[in-house]
Amino acid sequence: MKNFTMFSSVLASALMLTVASCSSDDVTGGDAQNGKGATSYLAVNIENVGSAPASRAYDQGNGTYEDGTDAESKINKVRFYFFNGDGTPYLLVNNDATQQTSVNYLEQTVEKVGDDHDHTAETKTKAVLVLNGETKAIPASVIAVINPEVLDNTTLHSGTMTLSELRTSAIGSKFYDTTHGFVMSNSVYESAGQDVCSTPVANNVFASSDAALKKPVDIYVERVNAKVNAKIDADYVRTNETEKAWSKNAEGKYQINVGNIDVTTYAENTNVTPTTKTYPVYAVVQGWQVADANGKAEVCKQINTAWYAGELGFSPWTTSDYHRCFWSKSVPFTSGAQGGVNQPVNPKFENIKLSLSGDFSTTPVYTLPNTPTEVIANPTTSLNTLTKLIVAAKLVYKDNNGDYKPAQICQYRGLTYLGEEAVKKQIVGGFARYFKKTTTESGDVYKSIEASDIAFKTVVPGSPESSGVKNYEVVATLASTVGDLYVKNGDAWTIASKDDVNAALAKETAQVRSTDGATYYYTPIKHLGEAGKLGEYGIVRNHSYQVTIQNIKGFGTPVYDPKKEIDPMIPSDENTYLAASIKVLSWRVVSSKVDLDQTK
Repeated sequence: MKNFTMFSSVLASALMLTVASCSSDDVTGGDAQNGKGATSYLAVNIENVGSAPASRAYDQGNGTYEDGTDAESKINKVRFYFFNGDGTPYLLVNNDATQQTSVNYLEQTVEKVGDDHDHTAETKTKAVLVLNGETKAIPASVIAVINPEVLDNTTLHSGTMTLSELRTSAIGSKFYDTTHGFVMSNSVYESAGQDVCSTPVANNVFASSDAALKKPVDIYVERVNAKVNAKIDADYVRTNETEKAWSKNAEGKYQINVGNIDVTTYAENTNVTPTTKTYPVYAVVQGWQVADANGKAEVCKQINTAWYAGELGFSPWTTSDYHRCFWSKSVPFTSGAQGGVNQPVNPKFENIKLSLSGDFSTTPVYTLPNTPTEVIANPTTSLNTLTKLIVAAKLVYKDNNGDYKPAQICQYRGLTYLGEEAVKKQIVGGFARYFKKTTTESGDVYKSIEASDIAFKTVVPGSPESSGVKNYEVVATLASTVGDLYVKNGDAWTIASKDDVNAALAKETAQVRSTDGATYYYTPIKHLGEAGKLGEYGIVRNHSYQVTIQNIKGFGTPVYDPKKEIDPMIPSDENTYLAASIKVLSWRVVSSKVDLDQTK
């Protein structure tokens, strides 16, 4: 494998001779190589599409273009795929003894030159490629895949790939790692009704490196991943209020009042009227993540040239000046069979812990493209697979002494309770016909089951007992400590079937939080489109989505088992929402503000 040198435009003049002579040394020239085609040269500039066109000022949406960090933009290796005019592979002479057949790609490692910094796609990158074709014909076009070593082994073929195969069959699940950086590929856009992907090179291939350097070809690339980041709007003031909505608790975590809870205290003397007091409830933010993320993506962007601005809700949706477009298709979610399984990727509650502060985190989330194929009528419900920003929180209430206590807020049959014990007492009231037996010196004593005999469990999605049970609900079951149960038939006591009891209990669903009040809120991530348009929500490659959380109301969606994977849902009987502003820029970066109000 030959190495070539990429370098920043600032150093181009100083290093051009080095590149040219190095390339010349690597070739024998003429028709000498294996007696096949002639050696030719192609000079390439690799540029990130975030660079503004020189022809005119351009600002998409309310955002700006943002340079990626060095880590987000570095280039370690490039694989160049060459094609004939009909999209068939342009075969190169096989000089690698380990390769069984000829291929249509050159894979080159980027080298540092002198004191040059690490090369990135945010600066113009120049290189001269030496092409030894199997025929005297020259290639028609090229696609560059940046940092291909990140990809799964099965994403790119080890042999030849047609243009169609590279564009439609190169699908993977891994496009970023901390060692090698981000996979990038040719930017795809619409121009004059055509789907532009591969870069034409026929007029840029020459017999010498010097001639090639005088007429390089520009290859515009973009990252496959998108970026999501989040922060708290610490200065947010709710409507008709004067105080800031957000404050910090003793641990320095942001908290916000999300409602009130009525706590009824019953005296042991049943003749005493119970007392009810109202306490404010706060959501203490534990962290954030993305949910319903796509687990797969194509190496090359997929678009539909028939899209138009009125359909997507923003304009322009494509620009040849920028060599890019701002919408795309994504790998669809499937349950298996054709195309393999591709289910939304969701976190466990215990893993939602990226820090939320008044500033955007230095640790964003890199996620894969996920765009809808039709307008989403109810984006805040669970009836869609839009990628969402999810916030984990724990509920606390402030008692009469001003102390904060965990708020294990539960819902059962439309009523709200504090603590799962209260729910269990309500459930056992409907199972008073089942008794436990205790044998004493005076004989057998039968006693109705108690709250302590009831346990809660989550159900496995897809299991028979999960039918009709929401992801955030639990079902009642007998505690493992419960022995034989009895029912009375006339004067006789008979042993009841525990299976029958548990089957009956399983119908008693409830919303029960963990003892520390675990809950979550979410908002679908907006794109650039207007409300009610196809492009209103979605994740598009090489965009950066900056979510500023403004407000949270309601008790959120309950979490009973923090180790269970979350399927984002809003309880139908909950007045819950997250409000945020989302800003989309280009990396391309997207920003937004969200209101976590799930009453809307």
